[in-house]
Amino acid sequence: MAQLRSRAFASHRMIASRQRFDTQRGISLILVLVMIALATGTLAVTLLSSFGTKLRSDRVTEAALAKAKEALIAYAATDPNRPGELPCPDTNNNGQIDIGVDTAGSNCTSLVGRLPWLTLGIPDLRDGSGERLWYALSNDFHANGSVPLNSDTPGQLAVTGITPETNVVAIVFAPGPTLGGLAQSRTTANANTASQYLEGTNATSTTAFVTGDASANFNDRLITIKPAEIFRLVEKRAAHELRPLINKYYSDWGRYPFAAPFSNPTSSNFKGVVATNDGLLPVTQDPTFVAWNTVASTVTVSGGITLGGIPSCAVVAGNFLDCSVPILLSLLGQTITVTAVANNVGNALLVNPVLEPAIQYTGPGFTRDPAQFNLSLNAAAQGLIRAVGTTPLLVLPQTFHIKVPLPSFSPPVLPAWIMNNNWHHVIYYAAAPGLTPGGAGSCTLAVTPCITTPPAPGANGCLSICNRTTGVTSDNVNALIVMTGGALTGQTHPSSTLSDYLDADGNAYGNPSVSDLIYESKLVTATFNDQPFALTP
Repeated sequence: MAQLRSRAFASHRMIASRQRFDTQRGISLILVLVMIALATGTLAVTLLSSFGTKLRSDRVTEAALAKAKEALIAYAATDPNRPGELPCPDTNNNGQIDIGVDTAGSNCTSLVGRLPWLTLGIPDLRDGSGERLWYALSNDFHANGSVPLNSDTPGQLAVTGITPETNVVAIVFAPGPTLGGLAQSRTTANANTASQYLEGTNATSTTAFVTGDASANFNDRLITIKPAEIFRLVEKRAAHELRPLINKYYSDWGRYPFAAPFSNPTSSNFKGVVATNDGLLPVTQDPTFVAWNTVASTVTVSGGITLGGIPSCAVVAGNFLDCSVPILLSLLGQTITVTAVANNVGNALLVNPVLEPAIQYTGPGFTRDPAQFNLSLNAAAQGLIRAVGTTPLLVLPQTFHIKVPLPSFSPPVLPAWIMNNNWHHVIYYAAAPGLTPGGAGSCTLAVTPCITTPPAPGANGCLSICNRTTGVTSDNVNALIVMTGGALTGQTHPSSTLSDYLDADGNAYGNPSVSDLIYESKLVTATFNDQPFALTP
């Protein structure tokens, strides 16, 4: 019996010992799992923290590049003398352009350098690693250059790699942190050495650059500026400055001028032609184009004047038309009316009409009658200047004169920056037929002009600007200009072919031989970049 109790006790101890072991093993397993979880969590937190840091750095870099691009485009679009030009790169890392340091005469000392943030009027932008930005510029676009800048001017930089581009005006670089594998040393002495900040051809070239994935040997980030990104804004500025000038002509003469026939703009004389309602702006600067027509000019006198000879008109010094009226006898105050005729006034966009106070009246007691002063155009594009003077109560034999100044081009017909940069080469102009010289003086609005198949134009139809995709329309347009943009794929500039300038993708002028008075306005695409602007006051 005692032996049985001893065996039972031993068995109980073994069971208890096994239970304690299993419990300890379970606790150990839980501890191991906890340690694994803690290690995994620590690793995850570390990885997430690293990823978050990189994400924040990338966002800082992207924002800096975007702000730099925005500032450069704004600088280019608002330049007073040569819109489109950009400042030279900063070569001594002080944030501004120093004459004689960053410039050499009218050129840049270097076309690659630091972004001149102070000159651009922006903060000291840094990338996600705290580095200042770098900047490359096309030679034709640098400030104080002589190359005309308009929507036909190409960029001279190119980018290869994962995001290749050509026709690039400027590039802004974020250099990123130092790459030890390339032994980059960003000391004060090396602050303006591109190879200590940029990699690949970015470190050595002035025209050919590269993009790529981050690696041990490359971490540059960059953003480009294309010509259209600048010139779309300059086109709006040009339209804004042209609109009041062209409308002033209409206000002065009661009609819009005839257009110059469309031809290769580089060889066009920009002289308007009678009955040409659309084409190029008539902005000739030929000083002999507008001239007096002494044969067509007339002088009439009221019935109370007894003439002592035949009135006549002649051109005298200062390009005045001097109309003389010999009077034998006049009583009770009579009128002398001169209608001075100048050829081609309706074929040229003049900014200086004849102002009534500029007309000279000579003769004892001879006074002006400004209420009867009038400017008009006839169908032959001649300018008619009507001036009326009143004689005193009594005139004994005496010659009276009315001298009329010639309408002139001076000051320059367009803002200097437009003419100097050949913007008139890439501007198309049209006026409603009824509102050009000899027209009815009004235009008739077309019914539903923006449908897929527009109605045939009326004899005195108004112009319309349509968007056939959205149905948006601008009707009752008296005149307009179209900023034609740079040449698209398949187009050639310069050219005598209208479809090389006005885009066929939905534009009513896709068939340049047919004018339906309707122009298309819509978002820019690969096949459309026209910008029409209504001139209607």
